[in-house]
Amino acid sequence: MRKGKISEPVLRRTVLKYIDNSREDIVIGPGTGVDGAVMDLKGCYMVTSASAISGKFNDKAYFAINRALNNIAAMKAEPVGVAVSILANEEFEEKDLKQLSMRIQEVSRYFGVSILGGHTEVTGSVNDTVIFVTAIGRREKSVSKEKISDNAAIIVSGHVGTEGTAILAELKEKELLEYYCADLVRQAKRFKEKISVIPVSCALKRQDVYMHDISQGGILSALWDLGIKTGMGMDVDMRSIPIKQETVEICEFFDINPYELLSGGTMLIVTDDEEKTMEALDKRGVESKVIGHLTSGNDRLLKFGETTGYLNRPAADPILSFI
Repeated sequence: MRKGKISEPVLRRTVLKYIDNSREDIVIGPGTGVDGAVMDLKGCYMVTSASAISGKFNDKAYFAINRALNNIAAMKAEPVGVAVSILANEEFEEKDLKQLSMRIQEVSRYFGVSILGGHTEVTGSVNDTVIFVTAIGRREKSVSKEKISDNAAIIVSGHVGTEGTAILAELKEKELLEYYCADLVRQAKRFKEKISVIPVSCALKRQDVYMHDISQGGILSALWDLGIKTGMGMDVDMRSIPIKQETVEICEFFDINPYELLSGGTMLIVTDDEEKTMEALDKRGVESKVIGHLTSGNDRLLKFGETTGYLNRPAADPILSFI
């Protein structure tokens, strides 16, 4: 199979097909376009989600924890804690473990969550350190449920490609500085400070909206997930998708599609009350734009000015070629 997140058809026929959530206390189980599971603990819901980070780039603890917490936030839950497991190769020394452990604690404190446990193992089965994070969140039963109908507005908060841009700017800083000014590269590296969607969740948890954390595969993968989840068509104006100039420049430099790039910090939102949702996001200082609407048909249209195309099956995230 190709590198990266498995494709939706493989997920459906090879994984989800064999999962049977027969317990009554499982409110939401795994599925396409679903960022976590929800359990009924009588007094409240417990929400869980898992994430893994591999590859050769810096600060994997930050990216791994943030990604798992973003999934919790997309489920309208308050993050509570994380369990972190580490697989390292034999070159990994105790001083490396100490540095990583300190960073995990620092990141957890930054996001206001506790470390609930984990596991650390040295193995010959990995070439570089792999970090697994299981996040736990708490969701009040009074929190609104998602509501999706045709003609609902599709909103993107944040800017697509942000996380991938930050990683590329750090990994390929020397190459980029040969072509771009230092300020552009410096700003791109700072994008990693903007990859949390927790503020979006806080703004919208009382609204009947659907939220999906845009991560691997970028906005095009998230739109595909939305189409599979709803069974509806969509009409999307690609020129309305918010994207930073730094992302455009760096993607052009490496000849990659910014709409397929890792987009942590960006949320896909579907709402029947566009005005109310945009107002709530604005009050929280969250930049967002309406990029299109769901439709009752099956066509998933992507419009570029006068040109109209169709949403295709997601490609592998281009970031995987670099890490």
